[in-house]
Amino acid sequence: MPDPQVVDITKLTAMVAERLANDAATRSAFMTGIDIDKLMDTESGKAWMARAINTRIAEVETKIASNEELRTKAEKEVAALGEKLRRKEQYEQGGYGFHRGIDGKVKPNINPEAAEKLATFIRTLHARNFEGLRAMSSSVGSEGGYFVPVEVASEVLRLIPETGLYPQIARNWPMTSETLDIGEITSSMSAYWPGQNQPLTPSYPVAGKAVLVAKLLGAFTALPLSLLQDSTVPLGQLVADLMRECIGKEVDRVFIAGKSALNGGTDTFDGLLWAASINVLPMNDGETSMSKFNPDYLLDLQTAVPEGGRDNCSYIISPTVFNYARKAKDKDGDPIWTRPADGEPGTIYGKPYFVTERMPSYSKVAAPNTRFVLYGNWGKFAAFGNRMELSVATSDTAGTAWQNCQMAYRAITRVAGTAFGPALAVLATANE
Repeated sequence: MPDPQVVDITKLTAMVAERLANDAATRSAFMTGIDIDKLMDTESGKAWMARAINTRIAEVETKIASNEELRTKAEKEVAALGEKLRRKEQYEQGGYGFHRGIDGKVKPNINPEAAEKLATFIRTLHARNFEGLRAMSSSVGSEGGYFVPVEVASEVLRLIPETGLYPQIARNWPMTSETLDIGEITSSMSAYWPGQNQPLTPSYPVAGKAVLVAKLLGAFTALPLSLLQDSTVPLGQLVADLMRECIGKEVDRVFIAGKSALNGGTDTFDGLLWAASINVLPMNDGETSMSKFNPDYLLDLQTAVPEGGRDNCSYIISPTVFNYARKAKDKDGDPIWTRPADGEPGTIYGKPYFVTERMPSYSKVAAPNTRFVLYGNWGKFAAFGNRMELSVATSDTAGTAWQNCQMAYRAITRVAGTAFGPALAVLATANE
């Protein structure tokens, strides 16, 4: 054995371990000559055992910590996957889901059943499977084409207010016939102060009616055949977006600012700006530019509406007028516009407003007699009729569709609108 004075304990232990490992006789003598139990019962043995146990505990704790990290990571991944699944389920739930539309904006879904039925309906038309069409459709349109199933039509038409303002704010009347009469009272009862022993003077409300007449509204476009044939494309949602956007925008244009032939236009209906019962508030002579616009006119509109129709009124204005109104101040120097806050809408002179591009824009110079601001109770005195039918027809021979490998399709519905009162007012520019 080497001198322990010149060999450190680590090297000595290594030498002893090597001798024990390589020499069976030494190993046997060592194992039989040392009582391991007694050795471990000594103070040094207990200390060694404690260190070994602590070392093992540290190893286990390290492993547990590592496993905990892996478990936490797995839980996070599971949570993220669950959130994706939740969003997917939400996407697929008709009125509660959303998708990225053809214009890049987030839009609400039709429900997945309606989207699938609409896609199948269009593909069935394309395949000329008329027996299948008759089984799916509710009826045949008088102008050609087949009416899509009622639940599909109602889903597409349900989304029109997401694009158009008028169906949102007007009274919505489902129409089961081409013409619908709405009863209205043009004059009410009168109260009197009779003298003693004098009879009451009778008064009789005068009843009238507003009439909704549904007119044809149609759109025509073409889609590549690849869209019709590729089952991975959400065709039903795409077609629903196309139809409800074009219908919604046209409904807005005609029912807000349209002109019939009676008023010098070419539209089927007169919009709110040209309603027969509307009260026109003209600006002062010569006021035909924005520099002449006085914000008090917006306040004057509130009393231009006849008595009895002034409750729950709001403005409909163009973006240019809104940009002016939100900067304008009254004679006391206070803003006439208040921001939306705490779930309440923004207001102009304390009344809610709607901004739409369908209103005529009041620019720096406007033509005389331009009607450009509306005010009234739309939910009471403006009506929107909807037949809740949607006819779809396709063709591969219309125009150059066959040559361009396209399928042309047409969508037709019937809508009506009217305003009555007199319970509406409009602000118009002055005569020159």
